[in-house]
Amino acid sequence: MAFSLVKSIWESGVLRFRNKATRTPVATIGTLRLHEYLTVTNVDAQDNTLTAAQIAGGIVVHTSEVGGGTVTLDTGVNIIAAFPGLAIGDSVKCYYINDGTEVLTLAVGVGTAILDVAQTITANEAAVLVILMDSATTVTVYTIGA
Repeated sequence: MAFSLVKSIWESGVLRFRNKATRTPVATIGTLRLHEYLTVTNVDAQDNTLTAAQIAGGIVVHTSEVGGGTVTLDTGVNIIAAFPGLAIGDSVKCYYINDGTEVLTLAVGVGTAILDVAQTITANEAAVLVILMDSATTVTVYTIGA
């Protein structure tokens, strides 16, 4: 989120950043570390398109119980557009949790790359997806923990 869209205020000994238009919290810097505000998206289907909105929310819980599922990334353009002010070399994180009984396989979308193509997230496992902006239209996803 671009800093011109964010308002900061000291409250109860911490620095809070809020969306200027909606006043919803974005992040907080506390005495020990940065606190993130995340939204959980539940996906109850075999396959999922990991949308820019799901990435922006921060946590996806995917329950695939019919057969192995595919998680296809949204387009690089859509992902970049979801984060105003994102610059080349900047990254965002998304926590992807597989609470189903089947293996999920990550797949690229237009303008995206996955460092370890066909990376899987097995049943009852999770991964941190680090999405790095490479150019004005492309991103690379680095998978940690799968």
